[in-house]
Amino acid sequence: MEDKSNVICESLDPSTGLFISMALLRDVKNSKELKEKVMSGALKCAMMKPALIVEPFQVIVAANKAAVSYLKNSMVTKSLYTELLFNLSISKNITQSLVKFGIQEDDRNVLIATIHKENEPVIQDILSEISGRLVPLVELQEVCDMKLLCKSYKLNDAEKDNFVLLDAIVSRIATSDFVSY
Repeated sequence: MEDKSNVICESLDPSTGLFISMALLRDVKNSKELKEKVMSGALKCAMMKPALIVEPFQVIVAANKAAVSYLKNSMVTKSLYTELLFNLSISKNITQSLVKFGIQEDDRNVLIATIHKENEPVIQDILSEISGRLVPLVELQEVCDMKLLCKSYKLNDAEKDNFVLLDAIVSRIATSDFVSY
């Protein structure tokens, strides 16, 4: 599970000085334990339901919003990672957002993300806690549940076209602070 080529690291907005690292895992056997560790703060990361993620860029946009809120001390939630999950959602209901986008005890696929300074990537430590297969992020397309995704983001038929799907989702994430969907 140490294949670093399956982990991506991208820069967030330069004003934050932060980066995001992401990895997709399949056939996860210890989701219940992982959820408990994330909720207790023992694992410093976001563990997301990849069925609701169409592309890594969707997570990067939410992470940017979370990082800016974190640095401005204007977070709506209690941690940087719950803020990321909250920002993935178009709902203003924190609990609903965390339940919908966070992992559940029986999830077999998990997308993890850490936000860090360039010289502090901690994702490898987190990967060692997961009993599952590290796979390339392109496999998001295989685990994404389009019906659930479209329902969660309230996408209309025109937006479901693959050429505008990511744009529609990212637009909703970016404007969720001041638009109700």
